[in-house]
Amino acid sequence: MKNLKFKRKQGGYSFLELGLAFIIIATLAIAVFFGYRLLVGDADAVKLKDNILNINKAAVSTYKHDFSTITSTALIDSGKLTGDIVSGTDIVNAMGGIVSLSSQSVLGGSNNAYSQAHPLIDRNTCNTVVTSFSEITFQIDVGATTVKSDTITPTPATIISACNNTTNTVTFVFVK
Repeated sequence: MKNLKFKRKQGGYSFLELGLAFIIIATLAIAVFFGYRLLVGDADAVKLKDNILNINKAAVSTYKHDFSTITSTALIDSGKLTGDIVSGTDIVNAMGGIVSLSSQSVLGGSNNAYSQAHPLIDRNTCNTVVTSFSEITFQIDVGATTVKSDTITPTPATIISACNNTTNTVTFVFVK
């Protein structure tokens, strides 16, 4: 029997090999991109939660039960805010938005609550933070939508729908 040798001429990679390599590289790039966005989003949410708790602790210890005179300047002057949330005469959240504070009267009381309005909150951070604070706040508004109050119980669907803007202003009402 004759020994037949077949020589395969190798002229580079086949289209199948190149296509497979491209698909693998594209999949890895997408995974890295979205993984990074999740990490950044989680970090923003953690920072914003810390901001909200920091402001609440300072407000409650400064004003006790009467929030009628609450202002950012007065809270800053109290020296009770910690971290890097003070910028001159403004309280600034983790996203760079200027936080506004105002007195609220709820449940038949007078100036017995206050609100923190946080602008420039992206949708992922909004979803995370609103869900986290829904148990400890009296009311939460996202833009013009109330997602939690004494008569409204938040659901994942209402939170996602309310936070569906590129940037949101989220207002938390705390009662002492």
